[in-house]
Amino acid sequence: MLNNRCAPAVLNELAHVYYGAYVDVNGDNSKERLLDLLGDDEELVGAVLSGLHGSISRHDLPTESEIIKLGVRNRIHLLAYPFMAGLEEMVLSTPDHDISLNEQQMRLALAIHYTVPIWSYSGNQIEETTPSWFPSVLKFHPGIISDVMIRCVVSQLRKGDFSISTLYELASSQDHADVARLAVLPLLEKFPVRCTEQQLSDLNYLFTAAFLYCEEAALVNLIERKLSKQSMTVAQQVYWLCAGAFASPSLFQERLETHVNGNQRRIAYLAKALINSTFAVDRLSANALQLLIRLIGPLYRPLFSGSDETTSEEARFLSPGFDAGNQIQAFINQLASIPSRDATEALENLLSVQELLPWRAYLNDAKYRQSITRCEAEFQHSDIEQVLQVLDNHKPANPADLAALTFDHLRDISNDIRNANTSDWRQYWNVDSYNRPEKPRPEDNCRDTLLSDLQLRLNLLDIDAQPEGRYADDKRSDMRIYYAGFNVPVEVKKSCHRDLWSAIKTQLIAKYTRDPGAQGYGIYLVFWFGDTEHCRPTPIDRHRSKSADELEKKLLETLSEDEKLRISICVVDVSKPKTKIAT
Repeated sequence: MLNNRCAPAVLNELAHVYYGAYVDVNGDNSKERLLDLLGDDEELVGAVLSGLHGSISRHDLPTESEIIKLGVRNRIHLLAYPFMAGLEEMVLSTPDHDISLNEQQMRLALAIHYTVPIWSYSGNQIEETTPSWFPSVLKFHPGIISDVMIRCVVSQLRKGDFSISTLYELASSQDHADVARLAVLPLLEKFPVRCTEQQLSDLNYLFTAAFLYCEEAALVNLIERKLSKQSMTVAQQVYWLCAGAFASPSLFQERLETHVNGNQRRIAYLAKALINSTFAVDRLSANALQLLIRLIGPLYRPLFSGSDETTSEEARFLSPGFDAGNQIQAFINQLASIPSRDATEALENLLSVQELLPWRAYLNDAKYRQSITRCEAEFQHSDIEQVLQVLDNHKPANPADLAALTFDHLRDISNDIRNANTSDWRQYWNVDSYNRPEKPRPEDNCRDTLLSDLQLRLNLLDIDAQPEGRYADDKRSDMRIYYAGFNVPVEVKKSCHRDLWSAIKTQLIAKYTRDPGAQGYGIYLVFWFGDTEHCRPTPIDRHRSKSADELEKKLLETLSEDEKLRISICVVDVSKPKTKIAT
């Protein structure tokens, strides 16, 4: 042992003890395990550690090529583990853990590192460890690492291996950036065109690293060369086209669409490519996101939360569309975050696709959020003249001012209806010959009655208030308040309307506030008739509101915090007074 002549088979067994591979040998570290094996004989343990240390300079060590060839046959050289244990001992015995290896030793160490799993065993915990010498080699010798890595990974790919941790590191570890710049394109060049479907996730790791560290022109040229290979599998063609669409949309986006459009099998491969990718979604333009949603959206349905839906982790195994649905939602959310006209048009186009009907709620919500994002990006502060005009004449300078001003007047009118001595609430009821209220008037009549009062106030400021304002897709809001190129839609409902709780989102937000002139602002106006026989309040969760104030509070609770910034709710109390009415 001390003369570095120990049989390789004996060193191999001792190295396995060193790493904790045997459950019947106890110890929290290498030395304790060897002591347990050798009866606490310190001298003998010292000899073993010396033999392992000496293994790094034995004359019968394999070459890197031999290690790689053995790996292809799922075999491990008897000196592989002793060599690695010897390097660890060298690190421990060197000040500052800074060791010096010649190139031959370095290449051998790397070949073993990339082809032979080195596990660390401690109690019930088993994990693959990074050798203590590796960070220094990674920092100072990226060229040697990339060369050995390419040889090892290519041999593993050709053998049919998949989930190769080395490729994940290239895509996810900033420490591997220099190695990735050297290794990724050669690995993509050598990636077998007839791979298994399991290996496609490794292909995605290479694409991700290429996007991060390689020149776009070189990557695009490589994608073109690979796609020219006639023997490439259908699934891999989709992956390369998908990567091309990320790298150069102008060159590959239309080709991807032509290749997969209408073919469910290829669309499923595209969805899998997107699910398994770690591509940066923010690289995609609005048009590219629109294309991907339009292609894969019809094949998968959204997964809604709630007691009737499967949303737990096990849904991944119960539903093959679980991850695909999440990916589509991520694309929709990304579209909502882009403050451009292209994103607005993309969402409008997607809303018109009949096959995406299950996604309409998500798309409507994204459309609303995108309109807010766009408004904030395009917002310009009023100049001094506009500010003075608002202060002096109370005239609005933007949709926010117009919405606030209109809402303020609606509050005043609502207060007059309820509390003035003219009993204005009667105007919202049909009365008998003795002027006694019988039934609430139709919704349009109620709107027109209130609108006439509102017009008297707004016309003094040159603000136009009209019924049935026209909006996108030829939809009409109940009122449209207009001034100086911008407007505020007002949606009106009676407290007994069947859509009372949904219209605020499905009509006001989804159809009207997305108008560019409204910039996301709108008002929801409700006429409260109380718990009358002919117009009982529409319940929510089996609960009926007992007052106008309670209804207004509950309607506000249906809005998100962002929606509350732009949507105002005014519930006008036109119910019969509780006291006896004089006739």
